[in-house]
Amino acid sequence: MDVPDSSSAVAARFTGRAATAERPLSGALTEVGLDDGRTVMVKLVDGPGAARAEAAGLRRLSDAGTVRVPVVHGADESRLVSDRVTQGPPSARAAVRFGREPAGLHAAGAPAFGAAPPGGPVEAYIGLAPMRNVPGDDWPGWYAAHRVLPFSTAHVSRRVMCPNGSYVSLGHFQVYARRHDGNEASPGRRGPHRGPAAAQGAADP
Repeated sequence: MDVPDSSSAVAARFTGRAATAERPLSGALTEVGLDDGRTVMVKLVDGPGAARAEAAGLRRLSDAGTVRVPVVHGADESRLVSDRVTQGPPSARAAVRFGREPAGLHAAGAPAFGAAPPGGPVEAYIGLAPMRNVPGDDWPGWYAAHRVLPFSTAHVSRRVMCPNGSYVSLGHFQVYARRHDGNEASPGRRGPHRGPAAAQGAADP
């Protein structure tokens, strides 16, 4: 049985620097100090390809050039290595940036709703839940078919959610998803139309 590399070894492999210290922060996160004075984070990720999917999402957010995103040094099947995000005190200036920069990220656009980040997989994750990056050009139909319906179905099958115990039943989503598969206009759509945003696909993994 193969013994997985230590977090220090993974950090050294992806940064090209020797590791000088290692400090576990949780079961999934380890802080690793490098010989050039930098500190990186090594994240253990569950699910096949989840680390690479998250790396692709972070790179897409970074490419938009509107929000500061940790530099991704590399990822393999189970671990992601990125720069550590330093903490700072709350301030009015930080609050303004917190609103302005994500707004710019949404305005950066994307090829389609649900489009995978460049180099990212179709089979990805949102948190620990599996998620498919399936492109569509109609937001309500796409969201119902590829986000609400899969997760609602999974919750019903696990008896976490009652099929008819909410304001909108699972059956409503099934009918809506069949009528609007994400590629047709939805006549019942409300509110102004907005195009796809980089954050919608990239943040999901």
